[in-house]
Order: sequence, then structure tokens, then C-alpha cells
Amino acid sequence: MSIKVMADNDADISAKQDAALYYFLSGYKKHSIFKDYESEMEVSISNLQATLKAGGAMVYGHHIYCDGTDTLTLPSNSECYIVVRIDMTQPATHEGEFTTVTLLKEENILADGNIYDIPLYKITTGVNSVTETEDIRNIDENMIVFFDE
Repeated sequence: MSIKVMADNDADISAKQDAALYYFLSGYKKHSIFKDYESEMEVSISNLQATLKAGGAMVYGHHIYCDGTDTLTLPSNSECYIVVRIDMTQPATHEGEFTTVTLLKEENILADGNIYDIPLYKITTGVNSVTETEDIRNIDENMIVFFDE
């Protein structure tokens, strides 16, 4: 079949086809965190321990959900980003990881890319604690855009 109509007719819809629709409806935004949904993927930090709070996001049309149970130990004496890394080379249900990176990767995971980092915070750490924190979450109230032609 060369043409598929997805009209509630039991046609199989791949995740990539679904993501393409949401990417279009978002106005072609690379990523966005959903405003007022759960805790907006906020990160709480105590000493060098970080906990990702619940929230949702969209990356190149792919829906991301965090349940608020992910934690990580931050590197000491560092400057880095706290991110949710989406890695499409990982097995299904293991594509997302709460981690730190020194350089952000922003590949188009809807096309030929595999890795996209959703930046949450930029931090500087000392020996035992975070000394500087910058909230860099991209939080959008409404991602749906209607185009007039």
C-alpha cells in the first residue's frame, strides 16, 4: 500500500508517523516542556544529588514523560548541564536517561539523528554541593499552532 489514510480505521500508525504529525502541529519546535503539567520536569538538588520531578515534554514530535523517580549523583568540581537525554539507538522503553553532559547534543531524531538532550539546568559544582544553578528549561503553555494559508 503506497497511501495510508489514518482516519480511525484501524490503520497501523508507526511512532515515527505519529511524531511527524505532532512535530508539524507544534510549529516545528525541536523541544518543549509542557507548562503546568505535573512539576514541569523541575530538578531538586541536595548536595550533589539531583532528582527529576514529574512532567512531560515533546522532542521532534516524540512525547516524553517523566514520573518523578529518577535521581543522579552530580559530578563534583564541574560545569555541566542536567538533561534528559533521548537516545533512539536504545531498546524500546529505555530511550530516555536523566544525566549530565558537558556539551548538548541536538540531533533531529525525527530524521537521521539519534540523540537529543533536553536541557533542564546549567550548573557549577564544588566539592560537596552545587554552587551555581541556571534554569534553562524551555516551557511552553500551548504547542499547537494553526497555520493559515
